[in-house]
Amino acid sequence: MEEWLAQIRAALQAGDYARALAIYDQRATPHASAPNAKDKRAVIDLVHTMLPSSAQRLAFANAAIAYDTSGCRSLAAFVARPAYAEFPTEVRSLLHRLADDPNWEVREWAGSAAGFVLHDNFDQFYPTLQAWTHDASANVRRAICIATMEAANRKMPQRAEPLLALLDPLISDHDEYVRKNLGPFAIGACLIAYYPQPTLARLQRWFESDDREATRWNLAMVFSAGQARKQLEFGLQILTALAADPRRFVWRATVLPLRNLAKADPAHVTALLESWRDDPARQQVAAEALKYIEKDQG
Repeated sequence: MEEWLAQIRAALQAGDYARALAIYDQRATPHASAPNAKDKRAVIDLVHTMLPSSAQRLAFANAAIAYDTSGCRSLAAFVARPAYAEFPTEVRSLLHRLADDPNWEVREWAGSAAGFVLHDNFDQFYPTLQAWTHDASANVRRAICIATMEAANRKMPQRAEPLLALLDPLISDHDEYVRKNLGPFAIGACLIAYYPQPTLARLQRWFESDDREATRWNLAMVFSAGQARKQLEFGLQILTALAADPRRFVWRATVLPLRNLAKADPAHVTALLESWRDDPARQQVAAEALKYIEKDQG
């Protein structure tokens, strides 16, 4: 064990949480002003070993929040996570607070910790995340995207539909922070990879039932992810429809996904775009997308 970890171990053994946190916080890197992920995980594992009870872990997590550095606050989310089964109200409150933290790294760790809690306590924690989808804070709503990705990573088919349903209120969320984590990442990089058929069915349902521009933006940007290249024909079907949308916010969102899908089958996508050159509704998309695809092909 490295010396600094041994010192934290001794502080935890003595019940001196403030000293343990001070030693940990000294590991902060100049770039992030917080310890790196490897050090953070080492401390989380050590805390869970040295503090076996949920009450102890929750007390340490609260001390980490009170220490009030971004490194310590992000530590708190994962330290408290296993305490949910015994202290659901307290852990819910703690994760909600951290999901709305001013620091992006704290929000990231809080969202990921919420995903672990969802995986371990699916039926109990699911209603909490449903409530968060209507939260006034975009930071908290965005945490649903991170939590969904974390939970989906376990590849449990019976949870595909509930996870997709959790995103129903968010698919039309216009906030940029939510959108950028929903269509391209939670759905395009994750759900479409782990649960392709239920995800494609849900995308079709959203397409047929919801004409709001944020929904259309998310549907397009699903196909900007590398995993979405495996769904080439479905993606082209959706993007063909969206490319004719008169709203710039929507049609412009199809350019990057078309460029991405061209990496799966350049000839096929290029031929489709060439056929749009004389189509008044889609020619602007064709011109933009072809420019990028030609650049990619060198």
